[in-house]
Parts: sequence; C-alpha cells; structure tokens
Amino acid sequence: MKIAEPDVSLTDFLLTAECMALAWLLTGPAENPLVQAWFIVAFLSVGISALLGGISHGFLTKNENAVHKLVWRSTIAMLGVTALSMWVLATEIIFGATASEYVTIVAGLALVGYVFVVVSRHPPFALALAYYVPAAAYLLLAFSVAAMHSGNKLLLIGTGGMALSLIAAWVQHKKISLHRRFFNHNALYHVLQGIALVGIYVAAYELLRTPPVS
Repeated sequence: MKIAEPDVSLTDFLLTAECMALAWLLTGPAENPLVQAWFIVAFLSVGISALLGGISHGFLTKNENAVHKLVWRSTIAMLGVTALSMWVLATEIIFGATASEYVTIVAGLALVGYVFVVVSRHPPFALALAYYVPAAAYLLLAFSVAAMHSGNKLLLIGTGGMALSLIAAWVQHKKISLHRRFFNHNALYHVLQGIALVGIYVAAYELLRTPPVS
C-alpha cells in the first residue's frame, strides 16, 4: 500500500510510539497521583492524535471523504484534550489541588465548546495550535515556578521541553521545512515535538516524586 506522505506519517507513528512509552513509564507508585494521572492523559492524547494524524496524512488524502473528515476532526479534538491536561497540570503544580479542581471545570467546559466547533466544520490545524499554545505556555511557566521553588534543576528540562514545543508549533504554522517533498514542515514539527516530549517527561518524572502542594 502506497503512503501518500511518508515523511509525515512515519514521524507521526514514531511520535505515537514515543508517547505510549512515556505514558507507560509514568505508571506506578507516585507522591502525587493527580499529577501522574494528568501527565499520562497528556502523553496518551498526543499519542492518539499523532496516530490519527499519521493515518490521515498517509492513507486518507481525499478531504471530502467521510472517513477522512472523521479521522481529521478526531485528531484535532484530541489536541484539545492535551490542552485541558496542561491547564490542569500547570494549576496543580503552582496552586495545588483545590485550584486545579476549578480549572478542570472551566477548562472542561471550554473543551466542550472547542470540540463542538471541531465537529461542526473541517478545522485547520491552526485551530488546534491556537487552542494548544496558551496551555503550553502556562505549563512552561509552571515548570519554571516549580524549579525555582524546589531548587530541582531537572525541572528546567521540562521548561526547555515546553519552549521547544512552542517553537515546533511556530515551525508548523510558518510551514518551515527541511525539504518540501521529502521532509516537510509537518514532519519537522513531529521531530521537534518528539524531542520536546523527552524534556517534559523528565520534569513529569521529577514532579511525581514531589508531594502535592497543600
């Protein structure tokens, strides 16, 4: 079977495998189960979105096809789940569980509205980026605050990971590619995100060893 965009699809599938592995590595006993659960949700949602994106770019290239529409909209919707997890995580890290409960409600309602927009039309990937970027910036801030508060320098690796994730979003939006045919902006975006996720995992692992903010 011919793959329409092999560079995009294969990097998407590699991103999926990475996310599933990182989510699995975060399982087990943790000092902060709530943070653990939401980090796992974050990695799984990125992984599922990447899997759907790989299928869409590789095997469902006709935009008017009903299956393509369903898979693409599901791809964009899953990134909304990623943004939700980031809003909750950042609030939990900085302010604690009580504040994160309120943010979960507000961000959850926002996600419902976002998904409604996604399913009612054929959304561009720029919509997902616009929804994702503020949450990513907030989590970047949370990693920085946690690093300063705890003195754990490894948390700064998470800050770097989130910064790289934002750079990757900019690269994708600006359509910056290494090669227009063999390694386009989407493939480069996936590679940068894959590197960024390693940094985020390091910070997540450290935070799971830290008692919750009271």
